[in-house]
Amino acid sequence: EEVYYFEPTDFLEEELRNMLNEKIKMSVKNYYDKYHAALRRIEDLESQLEGAPGGSRFDLMSCQDLGQVLRAMCVKFGAEATVLSLAENAPQEMEAWAAKSSKTAAGLEDELRRLKVALEKAEGEIQRARAEADRELEAAKSAAEAASE
Repeated sequence: EEVYYFEPTDFLEEELRNMLNEKIKMSVKNYYDKYHAALRRIEDLESQLEGAPGGSRFDLMSCQDLGQVLRAMCVKFGAEATVLSLAENAPQEMEAWAAKSSKTAAGLEDELRRLKVALEKAEGEIQRARAEADRELEAAKSAAEAASE
């Protein structure tokens, strides 16, 4: 198979070709300027970060906030990998935490079951009250019709 090279601007008039080239040059200059503005912005932000209270960058080893350290680890390695690493490095503590969490979860499940039963009971009472109200309403309507006749 033969392949032919085809230059679309060959079929444009000279004036249109020049306009197209100018547009392309303006777009390239525009994105070049935006790129360099973004680089300057990054440099400004980095210098602000270095001048911020508490030091220049997040230092894991000197950080005293465990929550901040764990958040950084979760961002860098993912939450699952962080938890698995904790389980490998502190198995007894993680097992105790898991057991405590299981007890808490079991307690919450028991509470949920209790609340579901109470909800079903309340719904049943509401249905009975509605049925009673409907019967009383019908009796009142019948009495009103009998009285008007």
